[in-house]
Amino acid sequence: METKVVSRAFAGSLPVDSVQALASKNLKNIPSRYIRPEIEFELINHGIADEVIEKMKIDTQEFFKFPLEEKMAYAQLPNEIEGYGQTLVRSADQKLDWNDMLCLFPLPVPLRNIRFWPTNPPSFRKTFDKYSTELHKVTIYLIKRIAKNLGIDPKMLPSFFEDGAQVIRMNYYPPCVEVSVKPIPGALIVDIEDIIEEKERLSMAAFHNSKAGTKIGPLADL
Repeated sequence: METKVVSRAFAGSLPVDSVQALASKNLKNIPSRYIRPEIEFELINHGIADEVIEKMKIDTQEFFKFPLEEKMAYAQLPNEIEGYGQTLVRSADQKLDWNDMLCLFPLPVPLRNIRFWPTNPPSFRKTFDKYSTELHKVTIYLIKRIAKNLGIDPKMLPSFFEDGAQVIRMNYYPPCVEVSVKPIPGALIVDIEDIIEEKERLSMAAFHNSKAGTKIGPLADL
């Protein structure tokens, strides 16, 4: 498969792959790096409009910049991860990471808990619904390609995911400016650049699972 490498220098881009190229090539010749467990790769030409992704980023950033009191209207319930808050908070005395999280379960639609979907910015719910729908389409498409590569009915695997669960987690890391400290003569200064940042960072991760009650095991066709 052909890949586009933006840069091979240190800190350059990872190889970026096209969904269309993945579908058009002889799928029996997919490089081994795509069938190893826990692999990650970037996709271009995935069919999700740039405007949809950009609007999702804008609305998410705007939500995270609201006052804490307003965001707490969507706070997680005890021992739950859906809603606004942080991951795995077990006590009021716990030291927390310097980040905010909004975790929502948009699929399946009948099980949506809209009370956790922000109403401000006003466009958030519509934007998030569109983003979720487009991600689901890409997921089903890729699962069909996997099924075809395995030599089984391309409709079989997607059927397990059509009504499956989708979780989208949005993470916001606010600026964490370095604190001025008077140096001690002879001391070593250890600067953890991943933690001491001057610029905010936003990430959005989506998880797609088979529908509830699906039995997991070897396929009869294999």
